[in-house]
Amino acid sequence: MDQNELLAYAAETYGVEPEYLWKRLPSFGVLRHPENKKWFGLVASVERSRLGLPGADMVDVLNVKGDPVMNASLRNGTSILPGYHMNHESWLTVLLDGSLGEEEVFALLDQSFEITLPKKKRAAQAARGPREWLVPANPHMYDIEAAFALSDVIHWKQTSDIRPGDPVYLYVGAPVSAIRYQCVAVETDLPRPGEPEGSHVRRMWIRLIRRYPDDRYPLSRLREYGVLTVRGPRGIPYGLSRLLAEENREREEDRKGDRERNRKGDPETDGEKTREE
Repeated sequence: MDQNELLAYAAETYGVEPEYLWKRLPSFGVLRHPENKKWFGLVASVERSRLGLPGADMVDVLNVKGDPVMNASLRNGTSILPGYHMNHESWLTVLLDGSLGEEEVFALLDQSFEITLPKKKRAAQAARGPREWLVPANPHMYDIEAAFALSDVIHWKQTSDIRPGDPVYLYVGAPVSAIRYQCVAVETDLPRPGEPEGSHVRRMWIRLIRRYPDDRYPLSRLREYGVLTVRGPRGIPYGLSRLLAEENREREEDRKGDRERNRKGDPETDGEKTREE
């Protein structure tokens, strides 16, 4: 991924555009909270040699804030480095040259955003109720349909602040490009084999609630509610949340009506438990 993709994610997820504050550093853009003006990201193009790496070519980077203890375990000397021109304990510099996956980069930016929130917002988030999530699934990397055929509960990579009880809607990428599954998080923040202690990449268990036909929530419909792409885990916009809740409620009422008619001897049935809704 490059700087443009990162900035598109920041604009879509947080409604924030970079601020270019220095004439002599035109590639340096600050991402900050509108309320308290605290930085949660800095994008820039710098020479690799200035980062202590071999080569004099320019590379896009992202500076993010994190927990000092976790940062120490994340720095690897190649794709995640001590913060460039920042406090080396609290900040990291992440290379945007493809050496780190999109989800990992987005997760680090999400974490930095959460850490730098105004105190009142941090307190509200700590006490929050269930939050709805839209999570991408790559059908070329993982056969999720086969996994759900074996069990309604499967494990999934976790890179965001998903908590038990949070609704998780799985968006299946191209060629499907649609929300196909509604799930709920059962267990979260489980260690992922092979990841260093303190890593932001974890595992969770999710339980399947219902399937949707691919033409119900395609990307073209999601765009009407502000979801332009689904590159990494993200919260669901309010308008889309209301739509999902209303349509899920209507379908549940229809199913209850089907069951009641079936109980009374009506030939209509509600089908299999895991049928498409």
